[in-house]
Amino acid sequence: MLMPDKLLNNLQSINLADLAVEAASMHERELVIIQRTQMSKGFRGDGEKTKKYKSKSYENRFKTGAYSLPNRDYFLTGDFYKDIFVKAESGKVFFGSMDSKSNMLEKEEDNQLFGLSGEYKEKEIEIIENDFVKLLENAITR
Repeated sequence: MLMPDKLLNNLQSINLADLAVEAASMHERELVIIQRTQMSKGFRGDGEKTKKYKSKSYENRFKTGAYSLPNRDYFLTGDFYKDIFVKAESGKVFFGSMDSKSNMLEKEEDNQLFGLSGEYKEKEIEIIENDFVKLLENAITR
């Protein structure tokens, strides 16, 4: 059993943001899938809908099976999606894509394309919460 002063010291030294990031880093692959799913439905990181396709003929080419229409899903060839990543470090979780078009597409969406919101943010929390609690328990009782 921990002595009260040791317990207090442990509690004071805990950085909850770092624990959350560590828990997220254990699930980067799952978070990438959630990011792709959110984008496939036409939602940005701030919860707003993505911009609409500029061309009606372009939009019509992708009508079958697209969940985001008339909004963009950014799939096209799949390269952009394939290169989506999640990096958990420095107290934050970063979403992005290594694809060469990433910066241009991000700017078109007011730098709000990546990140999770709404039901997708809730899924992120569900995925990482058990590991977060375990990390917190370990930090308290170390």
